[in-house]
Amino acid sequence: MDPELLPKTKDANGLEVSSVSDDLRYELAPSIIATGLARLDSITQSKHEPPTPEVFQVWSEVLKDIPREKLIGYFRRLEAGFVPTSACPFPMPAHILQMVAEEKAVADGAAAEKAWQKTLKTILDFFQPTIGWKRWAPKRPLDKKCERAAAAAGGLDAIYFATDDKLIWIKKDFLKAYAADPGDSPEDAPVHPEVLKQFPQLGGK
Repeated sequence: MDPELLPKTKDANGLEVSSVSDDLRYELAPSIIATGLARLDSITQSKHEPPTPEVFQVWSEVLKDIPREKLIGYFRRLEAGFVPTSACPFPMPAHILQMVAEEKAVADGAAAEKAWQKTLKTILDFFQPTIGWKRWAPKRPLDKKCERAAAAAGGLDAIYFATDDKLIWIKKDFLKAYAADPGDSPEDAPVHPEVLKQFPQLGGK
């Protein structure tokens, strides 16, 4: 089945995605890769030997965890942008993995920026260096990942008192620390309000 002909629906962002089940989508992965390699072969056929079954197997193994809708898009980008050379006459899975890495970097950067803006606003709204968190502050003003990034950037006092020119450098340190932080372990996660109703002793976490 041609993946482009699969039934479509729209996600929360209004983007078209396939409405097939995850199991069927997984089964279609080899078809998507085979179609992609065949199309690339037709574009670059004068520059290399046709892909062998072994090459197809390598592509399938390396790309097996990539969401299928994204995989189609990556192949289209390869078709549009790949330029054969004597050293690299045909694309490799690494070309698609690079696209994945670039998208992740953009997403991680956006998440870090959002965390910084939330942290800065929370500190300015609810923190005072001489008394700490104000009594009307949220019970857990910052999640632990933001707390660690803020500490790495100089601490709450430094962020609170920073002038605009110093805040630029503090922000860079925060974003770097946030990006490098693997995140909270399950036991560090905030306790759900419904759980607190039954186990109030957990409120001291």
